Amino acid sequence: MKYISQSIKGINKNENQDNFFIEENLNYYFFVVFDGVGSAANGKLATQLVCDYLKHQINKHVDVSSINLRELMFGCHLYLLSLELPEAFTTYCSLFVPTDENERIVYSSMGDSRIYVITNQYIEQISQDDKISGDRNVITKCLGLDSVSIRDFKQQSIPRMDGHILLCTDGFYHLLEDNKAEFFESINKKSLTTIESDLDKLTRNKNIDDSTYILIR
Repeated sequence: MKYISQSIKGINKNENQDNFFIEENLNYYFFVVFDGVGSAANGKLATQLVCDYLKHQINKHVDVSSINLRELMFGCHLYLLSLELPEAFTTYCSLFVPTDENERIVYSSMGDSRIYVITNQYIEQISQDDKISGDRNVITKCLGLDSVSIRDFKQQSIPRMDGHILLCTDGFYHLLEDNKAEFFESINKKSLTTIESDLDKLTRNKNIDDSTYILIR
């Protein structure tokens, strides 16, 4: 398995409020993309705090090649609440990939960060947005929000397949959705170095919002 990642500050932003976390070892790969809520007082800090939390907690939720991803991400949420910081809000999308190819891939998300499956035939969003219909700027759920409970955390799985899995924030996928043909062509090139270069050209200085992705092959 190989992957590439990038995070670019939005052209209208003072700081990049996105973040990502990657953990890999002999038994699994674990990827998370975070998008600190831009209107929140501590959105950026929230992403830093949950990345640090994951470093110390992930192995408590993994059993060789399986994970309780729902409880791990709920733990991130409880951790933010325990700090009692005002508006420490962040969305996320996460992916757990066992190195055992007989095992299924597990994923979870909340807010408006997204997961896509991309093959040489299609691009398909497999995560579900938590946002008000018709308004792409208003989310209904995120880590750190008092009204969120364990019932709001989902864990789903998909079988192994040929192609790519993309985790990204809205600053990236808004560009992708507006220019699917060019992104599709770039992502299906053979060389990850070429893909990384192409995606940089397609996003840099075009992303109004912070743009972050992890692309896994």
